[in-house]
Amino acid sequence: MSTLRMSTFLRTRVARRILGLFMLCAFIPTLALGYVAYRHVGGQLEEQSRERLSQASKAMGMAIIERLELLEPELGRLAAAAGTEAADTVPRPADGESSSSVQRFAVVRTAGSAVEGQTHGDTTVAIPALSPADTAHLRLGRFLLKVAGSGPRPPVLMGRAVVPDDLAQGILWAEIAPSHMWRAEVADPRTELCVFTPSARPVYCSNPRSATSMGAGLRALRPEHGGVFVWEDDQGEPHLAAHWSVFLGFRFGSPSWTVVVSEPRATALAPMANFKRSFPLILVLTLWGVFLLSNILIRRSMEPLLRLQEGTKRVAAQDFGTEVQVRSRDEFGDLATSFNDMGRRLGKQFAALTAINEIDRAVLSALDADRITETVLSRFSDIMPCDGLSISVPPPLHGGRTQWKYVAVATLERLHITRDIELTEDEIQELLESPGHLVLGRHMGPRSYLNDAPEVASRRTCALVLPLRGKETLTGIIVLDYFGAPRFDSDDLLQARLLADQVAVALSNTRLVRELDDLSWGALKALARTIDANSAWTAGHSERVTTLALALGERMALPAAELDTLKRGGLLHDIGKIGIPQSIIEKPGPLTLDEVKTIREHPAIGAKILSPIVTYSAAIPIVLYHHEWFDGSGYPEGLAGEDIPLLARILTVADVYDALTSDRPYRAGWTTQQALGYVSQKASIHFDPGITAVFLEAMQERGFAPPVHGKLDGSLESISSRGRERDERGNWRPTGTQ
Repeated sequence: MSTLRMSTFLRTRVARRILGLFMLCAFIPTLALGYVAYRHVGGQLEEQSRERLSQASKAMGMAIIERLELLEPELGRLAAAAGTEAADTVPRPADGESSSSVQRFAVVRTAGSAVEGQTHGDTTVAIPALSPADTAHLRLGRFLLKVAGSGPRPPVLMGRAVVPDDLAQGILWAEIAPSHMWRAEVADPRTELCVFTPSARPVYCSNPRSATSMGAGLRALRPEHGGVFVWEDDQGEPHLAAHWSVFLGFRFGSPSWTVVVSEPRATALAPMANFKRSFPLILVLTLWGVFLLSNILIRRSMEPLLRLQEGTKRVAAQDFGTEVQVRSRDEFGDLATSFNDMGRRLGKQFAALTAINEIDRAVLSALDADRITETVLSRFSDIMPCDGLSISVPPPLHGGRTQWKYVAVATLERLHITRDIELTEDEIQELLESPGHLVLGRHMGPRSYLNDAPEVASRRTCALVLPLRGKETLTGIIVLDYFGAPRFDSDDLLQARLLADQVAVALSNTRLVRELDDLSWGALKALARTIDANSAWTAGHSERVTTLALALGERMALPAAELDTLKRGGLLHDIGKIGIPQSIIEKPGPLTLDEVKTIREHPAIGAKILSPIVTYSAAIPIVLYHHEWFDGSGYPEGLAGEDIPLLARILTVADVYDALTSDRPYRAGWTTQQALGYVSQKASIHFDPGITAVFLEAMQERGFAPPVHGKLDGSLESISSRGRERDERGNWRPTGTQ
């Protein structure tokens, strides 16, 4: 095959899978690394922006306090001067006096508590109403700070009592000039400054359009002394903001102001723009490089793989002679060498496998140990040529024999030997511990399973022993005798072991068939115990009922087949109680009508459970009708007399007797005499009178005196008054018991 083109090898699923894997291994880490780097750098930039804004808000807050403190002496001087003036005009600075107060204030002179004055531009400013706290603050000779009006830039007034002890002399109010108060906002033009009252009412905002949105964000935050938050403008663009509280209460009698410095989040992340533009190009270049390199590597790997694939197709077509040519000096070259060697070995073994298959069919189709033995003796030497062959099989499990059966044939003399042998414990242990076969030389020592006929023993130089094992037990022994040097190799040993394992399976099958009958009865008994174990009150009930029913059946001389059916039905008669809630079965008191209806379904449930099992079909009538009464008042179908199957009538007597003499959650078990009295009274009503007579005779032979006709044990005298009423659970009790 010539060198493959890229389009050729990429047609294979493996090549496309490997290429996709390469691309994913490059794309995902690169994308993840870029994402992590972007998030990390973006986070660092945002954190730096937050710190810078926090410092700016704090610096602006401190500047506001300094500017207010700078105004105090000037307003105090103006208030003192106003106290000596008669006119209501603003004092003018004397010649040579600094005019800074005029630049910083537009002064309003007040008299009493309601005087208006003029500010710049002749704009009338309403003097805010004073609270008792404001009045007390002014009487201490302190300055009072008030925000008048509303809007993004309302006037800010600073007031001082002309005479602190006598506010009636007037209060001097001065509007602070914005050029003084906010003259140095922040250095960065992209940064906005806003000052708010505690209710988020703006005092000043460098961008009036942001006042409402920023105030809403501040109200949602409920800030403390300082911190950062994020707010969105009218266009939904997020802004980073830092706030700082300026405490004005003690000195200026005003609630604290909150200074907020903000900038667009996009401004903080502006350095990331170049990264976002360059990263896709880096990603594309990385993927392209990975694609080229992966194509080279895949082509070098896929060419030998495709040739090996063609070789497997030839082997599947039973062409074992054509070798796969791979010249690469890597694992593919080693794989091609191994593949060619495997092809040669397969060609050698193919014919032998055909013969082995014929022997397998003959061995596995036989369920008789003697037939399996004859098949091995007649065909095994076709696969493993040898001079003598023998097979030993163990005795049956329950046949009363302890000796193994040994059968041997010497292929040269056609000597056929059959005898019983006794294996020692050491020999059995030796065979169980052998890995797969055992080779015994000339000086091997005696073995009971070896052919000791003189014609064979004197000429034997080697023996190949193949133990047959199943479930860690020895199920047989095959021995191949050789009179010269052994003529087998590792492949022959493998084939012999394979066939020996098939023989072991066949011998195990024969033993399993013999064990099935025992297993069937054991399973039935285990199932009956499982049913009874559903309640502590019914433990052993099914087995006791079965034993008593079988005793009645044998006394009535029933055939063996019917006794077998009676045994199955007795063990399974209460299987339907699996479908009854445990709360009903274990209920200590009387059952409700619904509970009665439910528990009477158990015979039909049991019959339905057993219906798919053909082996138990004859026992289904026992399960279904063991609660039918002889007078027709039973359930589930109300059968009467001989319409009730005979085996069901027999089981009914045994079932009632065991139920009466057993403890139940609603009553204590009756004595034998009490139970016998009940059975005697219910003859022809509940029970078949003939079966009742046989039952009473059997109990009398066991030493139990029959009940006195017409008079029962003291606790049973009330039974006759119950008529045909019985317990809803299928058990029996006298009136008034629980």
